[in-house]
Amino acid sequence: LVLLRYILWMVWHAGLPHATMVAMSNIEVEIGELSDNQSRTVMWNGKPIFVYQRSDEKMKLLEAVPMSELKHPQTEESRFHGHKTAVLIGICPHLGCVPLPNEGIYAGFFCPCHGSQFDAS
Repeated sequence: LVLLRYILWMVWHAGLPHATMVAMSNIEVEIGELSDNQSRTVMWNGKPIFVYQRSDEKMKLLEAVPMSELKHPQTEESRFHGHKTAVLIGICPHLGCVPLPNEGIYAGFFCPCHGSQFDAS
């Protein structure tokens, strides 16, 4: 019975995340006031996180983009539910580069490594 209890404790304990991992998973950052089309970069777990304030004009442009032009079509409303501030992981899915904000054909993000274009959401 003691051996079984010890084995169960080891299995349960092995599945728990390390305390430092739990502490690093939640952060609070003071970003202050962001003007329209301004982006701030915050590091989280070694990854750049973009906090991006989109203007009313950019929101209208995002709604006007035909879904057929997007590689992964998803409406703006389904992504951000009408919020002007977007919080995005700033890593390009192709090579892991960090895209540039307010660049590219969609005036969203442009990856300088290989030319990928991302909209502002």
